[in-house]
Amino acid sequence: MPLKRRFDARWEIPLFIVSIVAMIALAVSLVRKALADRIDADGAVDCGKNLCHLSFVDFRDATWRPVSWFVMGNNPYDTQTYLQHFPNSLDYPTYAPGHLLLWAPLGWADWNTASVVAAVIGMTVIIATGCWLGLSVAENIPATLIPAGREGAIRRGMLATWGVILLLLSRPVSLAYYLGQPSIVYVLLAVPAIMVRNKYIGVILVALCCMKPHIGLAVVVVLIAQSRWRRALLGVGLSAALSLAAVLVMAGGVSGVPRWVDSLVGNISESSSRRTADWLDERIDIVGSLQHAGLGISTATTVAIAIAGVVAAYFLVRRTSYRFESISVLLGLTLVTVTLYHLSYDAAWLIAPIVLGSLEVASDPRLRKRLAPGLALLFFGAAISHYYIFDRLGNELGVANFSIWLMRVTLYAGAVLLIAGLWTVFRTRQHPHSSADNVDPRAHSTHAHPISAEASDTPGADIAAT
Repeated sequence: MPLKRRFDARWEIPLFIVSIVAMIALAVSLVRKALADRIDADGAVDCGKNLCHLSFVDFRDATWRPVSWFVMGNNPYDTQTYLQHFPNSLDYPTYAPGHLLLWAPLGWADWNTASVVAAVIGMTVIIATGCWLGLSVAENIPATLIPAGREGAIRRGMLATWGVILLLLSRPVSLAYYLGQPSIVYVLLAVPAIMVRNKYIGVILVALCCMKPHIGLAVVVVLIAQSRWRRALLGVGLSAALSLAAVLVMAGGVSGVPRWVDSLVGNISESSSRRTADWLDERIDIVGSLQHAGLGISTATTVAIAIAGVVAAYFLVRRTSYRFESISVLLGLTLVTVTLYHLSYDAAWLIAPIVLGSLEVASDPRLRKRLAPGLALLFFGAAISHYYIFDRLGNELGVANFSIWLMRVTLYAGAVLLIAGLWTVFRTRQHPHSSADNVDPRAHSTHAHPISAEASDTPGADIAAT
């Protein structure tokens, strides 16, 4: 055996074991802390003082209580009746009705059982997304470093565990998990929903993301800009079918739908106005940041900024997707994040395309120089929500919510620098356009093994291809 290969074999397995132990330790620590700090099933919520010290409060008030009300044949969107039954609860936010159907089995469970199941589901999503990220990274690394087949299996496994560790160390991910926020499912699955090659899995993930409308909107915008109409439409259709089934249950049949729609309109109006005020110190979008700074922003301006962000996301993704798949996804999600209503932990969905985008440009020194500053700032901004060291620094400086302000500034600056860097690239270079639908991204992989077009639609092919 060559000396180099013997050396590689000597460090691979111990490092892999250490990586697995670190991943398990981080995961178990987070699960134990979240379950130990659980809010009581009937505990009151004081957003101003106790929210960050009450784990699973979002799961209780955004999922468990609404679905327990739903499975009893009631309508959680009827805010007045709902809050009369749960007087110490946050109002039920405007998730798609299909959200109630997906989580309905937990409506029959007691609080302790439901919260444990939610903890398992949330951690499963973190692990699955982290592994997907690590395996996707492996596909973009030269075959000389990570060989195909059995020879590179340990290294791919190592990268998969590192992907999970990266997410667990990201404060927006751990914060969303701690609070039991449904976004831990819908946000983390957004990038795989766009980028996974298996079309069946992709449609299911798109449908899941649509359960939180502003997340689903971003996913659909990126997919349509990449000319992936079928995945976008099928995902939206599946989500709509689930939501329609839930609506018919809540409305008591077709005849009750108009009355249910009235309750939905009231829920949107009341929930929107309440959350605009209650969550200003967590919002990372431009409008929320300006309002948090004390500036009055009209509804018309808010709508105009949102529309401008969606339009800009569409055209930038369309312009870049044929050359930089991960960068285009990152651009789309970033622009939607900073122009629509988004909270700090929603930035977690930027981590995967930042990592993959960095690998896309790593082989070209000119691209690295132009895009690295923007990517670095975006990564920093996507990971620091309420990191204790920054909160302590803010306290020393006398700046309230310092980590959130730092997060906002770095996200905005990173987006501007990334777009500016891409602008210089496309001004100085001409590249033939090829549709995302007509090019198999693996055809240009640094790995030499051939992949057939049919295999890309085979369940599990995206993992087997590594």
